[in-house]
Amino acid sequence: MLKEIIQLLLRRNKVAIYLDGIFNLSGFITHKLEKIQCDDIKGNTIFETKSSLVLELENGNILKCLKIRHWTEYHKLFFGKNRAKDEVSSNYKMHEIGLAVPEIVYNGIFSDVLSKRKFSSFYCMQAIPLSFSPGNESYSTLKQQAKDIFFQKLILDIRKLKDNNLVYSDLSLRNILINNGGEYYWIDTQVKKYFRHSSFKNKFNHTLTRFIHDYAIEFNSKEKDRLFSLLIV
Repeated sequence: MLKEIIQLLLRRNKVAIYLDGIFNLSGFITHKLEKIQCDDIKGNTIFETKSSLVLELENGNILKCLKIRHWTEYHKLFFGKNRAKDEVSSNYKMHEIGLAVPEIVYNGIFSDVLSKRKFSSFYCMQAIPLSFSPGNESYSTLKQQAKDIFFQKLILDIRKLKDNNLVYSDLSLRNILINNGGEYYWIDTQVKKYFRHSSFKNKFNHTLTRFIHDYAIEFNSKEKDRLFSLLIV
């Protein structure tokens, strides 16, 4: 019954999703840019992890399909909650405080989630130029001037997150796309706002400390000191 109601309410936004040329899934667009016309969604797999499947669409945009990780996610869907919606919300928060993130084109839910399929929700991001690549692969190859530009901006961005009580849960160079000039975009946007200072302090310091130690080889001693200075005391 609930599935029928959802389909009735969202019928105008129903789409078919083709993975690697084969019809695999159908879903509903729950939010989109007004200028975007959504019909069939066709794309090829870029990579797949335990929690998501990422596709490059025919128009160059990127579609991220989120997998069901726990049975409780089925119940959350009844209350309008899903992981794609959370990541899109994080994207908006980061954009609001001045961080460079891809523009969200649309997001939605899959129509067969009540049949216990492995995907729950999805969202589409506008394509990032090919000149940008994951930081864990490209940072060490940058010229010193580009590294300096990147690092100065990174310090400012982490300070913005700190000033707004936001924790980027998976702070990692692999989630930052960098070009040869040191400019970058944040991807895999997952931030959480904390209202209790003690909780925020613990989470923020843990995430930042892990980031510094993970990339200790990449950063020189002066850069590491600047990162450590951002820790909450």
